[in-house]
Amino acid sequence: MMHHLWTTIFPAAFGKLSRDEQNKLTGPIVTLLSKEYHNKQQLLDPNVVQSLLEAISSCVPIPRIPAPAIKYLAKTYNAWHVGIRILEATAAGSQFPSQTSPSGTNQPAAADSSSSHNISPDGHVTAKADDVSYDSLAELYTALNEDDMYYGLWRLRLQDSNESSSDSASGGDDETSNCRQGLYLEQHSMWQAAQDQWLSLMNRAELGNIRPATKQEATLWEDRYLQCARRLTQWDLLTDYGQHQGQLDLLVDSAWRVGSWNQMKEAAHRQAAIGESHTNRLHLGYIAINENRTGDVEGLSQQAIALGLRKWLSMPHNVDHVSSSYMAHIPLLHFFQHVIELQESAQVIKDVPNPSAKFSEIRNVLLMWRDRLPGLWEDVTVWHDIMCWRQQLFGLVNLALAPYVEVNPTLGNVGHYENAWAINRWAKALRQHGLIDVAMTVFSRMATLPTIPTDEVFQSKCFEAVCYLPTPAHWPLGLATLNTPDLEYFTPFQRAELFRMKGDFLHRMGALEEANQQYATAVSLTDSAAKAWMGWGYFFDSQYVQLVQEISENQAKSGKSDPDLAPEALSWAENSMRSYMHALRCDRNLAPRLLPRALWLVESHAPQANTSPTALVDAFVKDSQSLPSWMWLPYMQHMMDAIVRNPSSPIAAAFQGMLAKLSGPYPQPLYYALRERICELRGEEYLAPPVQISDQPNKGDVDMTDAKSQSTSSGSSSSSASSSSPSSPLRIFEELMSSVWQQHATLARQLDQLTESLTRVSQVYPDDLLLTSLRHILLQCLRLPTCLGMEVPQHIKDMLKGLNEVVFGLPVAPPPAPTAKGKGRDKEKEKEKERERERERERERSNAALNAEMNWDEVRLEQIRAKYATAFFDDFVRDEKQTAAGSMDRLLDKLRSWIATLRNKSNQVLSLREWRVDRLSSSLVQFRGSRSADHVDVPALTLLGLEKEPPSDQHVTLDRIHPDIGHVRAHEGDGDGNVGVDRAVRMYGSNGKMYSFILKRTLPTSVLAKLGQKVMTRTNARTTDLLCGLNHLLAKHPETARRGIRFFNMPHSVSVSRNVRLTQCAMYWEYDTLAGVWLADLRAHPSQSAITAQIKDREGLASCATPEDSLVYFRRQMLEITTAQPTLSRAEVRQTLLREIAGRDVTENALGRWVNQGVRSTSQYYEVRKEATSQLALHAWVALALGAVMPTPSQIAIGRLTGNVQISNLYPHEYRLPANDDDSMQLDTDKNSSGTIPFRLTPSLRSFMGPVSVEGVFLSHMASVSLCLGEFSDQLHNLLLLYVMDDMHDRGASNMATMTDKPSSSYTDQVASIVSGMMHRARDVTPGVQVQSDLQRPQMEALMGALRDLITSASSPANLALMDPTCHPWL
Repeated sequence: MMHHLWTTIFPAAFGKLSRDEQNKLTGPIVTLLSKEYHNKQQLLDPNVVQSLLEAISSCVPIPRIPAPAIKYLAKTYNAWHVGIRILEATAAGSQFPSQTSPSGTNQPAAADSSSSHNISPDGHVTAKADDVSYDSLAELYTALNEDDMYYGLWRLRLQDSNESSSDSASGGDDETSNCRQGLYLEQHSMWQAAQDQWLSLMNRAELGNIRPATKQEATLWEDRYLQCARRLTQWDLLTDYGQHQGQLDLLVDSAWRVGSWNQMKEAAHRQAAIGESHTNRLHLGYIAINENRTGDVEGLSQQAIALGLRKWLSMPHNVDHVSSSYMAHIPLLHFFQHVIELQESAQVIKDVPNPSAKFSEIRNVLLMWRDRLPGLWEDVTVWHDIMCWRQQLFGLVNLALAPYVEVNPTLGNVGHYENAWAINRWAKALRQHGLIDVAMTVFSRMATLPTIPTDEVFQSKCFEAVCYLPTPAHWPLGLATLNTPDLEYFTPFQRAELFRMKGDFLHRMGALEEANQQYATAVSLTDSAAKAWMGWGYFFDSQYVQLVQEISENQAKSGKSDPDLAPEALSWAENSMRSYMHALRCDRNLAPRLLPRALWLVESHAPQANTSPTALVDAFVKDSQSLPSWMWLPYMQHMMDAIVRNPSSPIAAAFQGMLAKLSGPYPQPLYYALRERICELRGEEYLAPPVQISDQPNKGDVDMTDAKSQSTSSGSSSSSASSSSPSSPLRIFEELMSSVWQQHATLARQLDQLTESLTRVSQVYPDDLLLTSLRHILLQCLRLPTCLGMEVPQHIKDMLKGLNEVVFGLPVAPPPAPTAKGKGRDKEKEKEKERERERERERERSNAALNAEMNWDEVRLEQIRAKYATAFFDDFVRDEKQTAAGSMDRLLDKLRSWIATLRNKSNQVLSLREWRVDRLSSSLVQFRGSRSADHVDVPALTLLGLEKEPPSDQHVTLDRIHPDIGHVRAHEGDGDGNVGVDRAVRMYGSNGKMYSFILKRTLPTSVLAKLGQKVMTRTNARTTDLLCGLNHLLAKHPETARRGIRFFNMPHSVSVSRNVRLTQCAMYWEYDTLAGVWLADLRAHPSQSAITAQIKDREGLASCATPEDSLVYFRRQMLEITTAQPTLSRAEVRQTLLREIAGRDVTENALGRWVNQGVRSTSQYYEVRKEATSQLALHAWVALALGAVMPTPSQIAIGRLTGNVQISNLYPHEYRLPANDDDSMQLDTDKNSSGTIPFRLTPSLRSFMGPVSVEGVFLSHMASVSLCLGEFSDQLHNLLLLYVMDDMHDRGASNMATMTDKPSSSYTDQVASIVSGMMHRARDVTPGVQVQSDLQRPQMEALMGALRDLITSASSPANLALMDPTCHPWL
């Protein structure tokens, strides 16, 4: 409590002082912070120093405390992130306004300082120079293992240094560019190229070819060169440098790796005399092992552990719910592993003299070491440290066991065997990081071993060949390597793998016949060689693609178009399909890689309806029978989409059979998907199929059983009418649902009860129904080119009349209101009628056979009529002045007035937080999912990210429903149809965990039709599936896996009714949209809003500005200025208004203040900001590739405890085909277009992230994703093919012949053309794999240049001014 009081009161009091008084107080503050008695609280949290620094960081202006003092206090008293915030403000020359006190103190920006960062005309972020602050800040970033922030800080520093020295000698720009390029290379693990860059800079500086470097720059070059040398295992160089420069830490760390134990011992003891450290104790333990003083190891290990734990306590605490908050502790975790292996090494050395009796103990330790390897994505220094020490120990073991080699080879060669195994794994990790030369150097140690197991010989040959594969010049060497071993010592599986690799080399070299023969030989040796089958499939697939391209080129030259491919091409596709299916049968983990391609092949050549299946389809159907059913779960929706597209085709029958297989082991995911499809195709709510139920229901199912019998009779007529066609999609889905009911009748009844109860709970508030509809109409008005001073367009009138008809059911005027004379009597009658209606509705709710959603819709419509019907008709339908000039102005004012009133009511609902569930559905409170043998699982936990068979414990049974329901602001996206307030339910699982879900409800279909909207819920779910596939790729690349980069915009979601989806969202109460954050900030600071003042003076609509008000203000000011000054360009006017609105009505720290209201500490704020920056970078990359719709602030939701970002409309624009073959644009950018802006990076987001995060995290994470997806571009292409194939048809763009000059092109050809356009958009930022250092530099230069240009374009004020105003570019 005292910490909170101090951090709240002191900044407020400090702000009341004059400037002279503030300056005089700075000295005593520094003196207080320097007191020695603070040392007693070093390990306490919070402590006095933390409280003082927290309060100081919230002051405006921040007192000028020396940067070295801040650095020392931050490191000593666990005030890391508070110190970082102060130093960032000092280095930038001002406070960062987006970072406010975690205690909730909100202070305006410093009055005496400039902006926290300057944006140059090209959009780049610059910072003011302060070398001491920069050095201290860089040291803190390094200590926290924040490498990306470190690199971003140095790049900003170099940019500032280059600008300040613009009048210096020529060559400064070149030097800065080379230095920045070196940082780019090093940041993305291109160590050899980075070292060459640093060496070149140092040599040029020594020769005087570039301007003299500052001391800090020279130190940077030297330090980074040494770090590169450490990754490249240049231990001799490091040892010599440490010896000559007297750097004890470097000497101790490198000398023992080259066998200079005497040098290491001397340096370690000198280091210990200076001061104790946990690493020093570890190195002394290494010396003790080498000198066979195993008795000293235990004491040194305990001292190392104690010092390491003390260091652990001085580091920031892990932040709950933020995945990246562990970065600071990773080096200590590695250190503790070294200590454990030190103790185990001492035990092995003790047991080695008696190997016969202690062999099992020695063997157990070495086997544990095999299981204790670092991850392939971890930094190579971790591999070097662990493997170098193990090499030393293996050498000591080999010396001790040398006499037993002849007597007992297994015992005598155990060290050699383990050494060979370790060398292969070490070299494999280095190859994964692209360090081919270093990997070959490590692999060369294999030649020094006297004996090697056969398995390791095989691994070594494969590894050596793979190292030659990326470089075309080395392909003959790789092929020669595979031809050298004697195959008789290998197993059939190993021989098959060698032949497969020969086929890979021959395929790349163009020897197609020989490659085909090698693949055939490989699969003939053993039928279980999955990689051989996959390689053969790739070979056939490449021939198929090449032949299709040749056919397309020939048809283009001849001017003829033939949709049928040559039989030879189909033969290649068939062989490829069979190979893929065999590979999946052998190795099921290959499903994410091969199934998308297999599905595309079979659907791209699927025969037409009512025709016999082709050989390709026959191969797919036959070979897929042997695959497990769980493998098709992630593609369940895709198969249903294929059935809808062509229900009479043979492929639809094949997919129906696969879905039928899922009804046995996985009925619940199939039930939810089928329920959604049946409801959509029927155009009404779900009715259970007429199934004869043999088992008796449980006690809780009695009512539902009666309901089902009634619903069967009542729904039979509609079902028979809609299912008359034997091959209609509805008929197919109903048959599949009947299969689910026949096999799991009791479970299906429980699922029906659950979904109907959830539908009842998710009722739409009357105010939200109108709010969403009117907001959409207002946005449509504001998108008109001239929305002011004109008549109301006819389509807007039609929307308003249609809304009146659908919502109120009144095409004419509503009945007149009662007169005053009979008002009291009519009121009593109305109350009695309302009570009778309520009793009737209660009776209807008890009957589950009636449609729950339809009942509640009637209730809502009655409430809406009573509240708004008359006023709505008078304002929007019976307004005779709408035909007069200027009627659009009055319409906009009325719409804003209604929206402001309805939004206030919506906010009142949000303030209620929670309701009791039994107020809406008593059956949901009583629901138990484990009351029968077929348990009801927590929905949607087994559908996403499914890469292998789900374990049995992953099926979490739904135990009960929390008795309270919550409210959360919906994403009021333009086009998604979501209502203003969503209900939230919490479910308890059998594992004791609680799962939170949001019931996301869209407007009724009839309302959407009148508004010209289309529900995009399945598009959003499809985008989620696409991001899941991308996550699988991101987890396989070292750069993305090391940073923990993955998409969190992947909520588990299932459909419970036609307009309601159950979407998992942990801690839903902590999410809010960017527009909601802005509204809350405007309510808290209404006096800062210029728009608010004008509204009060002229209109008197609301107490503060809203997003709609800012749009109207923008359009009116545009009209007034351009009318008064017609010579001004519209671009200049838009920029002027953008700056005006952003400066007066958008507080730069609004998002930061909102986040601080939820976090508990500055550390949590820092981690949330970093995670949000990473998520925004990922969404920016996907938006770039897809050509996504520019999101509005109402469509961007941020979690202030997790940093997770959810964008509700991350999908492409409307599809179209290119006008000619050279046109690369494949997406229609007319609707909600972002123009030249590739993704959203507005000033508010950029201010929240901060300049260092933008340069360090945002840019580097986009580059990491580019490197990853560039390496797996073929898999990305396959994922996009399935995505576009389903999405284009679902969004009504399947009739592409009306949009293009190529009516003869097939649907799949159109899909392929659109995906080619997407890949073209991302081609500049998805480079291929380069392992040669001389090629990595130009590759990274092009990549980072393209990304920086994109960031510049996205944040340029000139481009932001051209953004659609409805996207709120000022926010």
